[in-house]
Amino acid sequence: MRISIISILALLIVSCNPNPPISPNPEPREFTYDEFEQVKVGMSLAEAEAVMGASAAKINEINTDLGMGVVSVKNVTYQWVNDDGSSVTVLEQNGDIILKMQTGLDPDSDRPR
Repeated sequence: MRISIISILALLIVSCNPNPPISPNPEPREFTYDEFEQVKVGMSLAEAEAVMGASAAKINEINTDLGMGVVSVKNVTYQWVNDDGSSVTVLEQNGDIILKMQTGLDPDSDRPR
């Protein structure tokens, strides 16, 4: 699976947002580094949400037509945010997660920082 430069740039631009979105889940649930590690490249968003335990906020969508309308690429960035500001961001391309990143989660703890 090839990650396009556009996909990476979209994720980097969105992840630099100083005001991360609030999770749309009415009952927020804190997630941990271990749960982040369980999210795998190739999963669907539904599979990732089953691991993370809450709905992710959609923070960006880019649709790219690669020529003559025959082939298109849909990149969607989703994010989960804990109350302390730690977050997990994934980039979904045409239905599969192709990239994941986290900020602020402590790998040595079973609780968010």
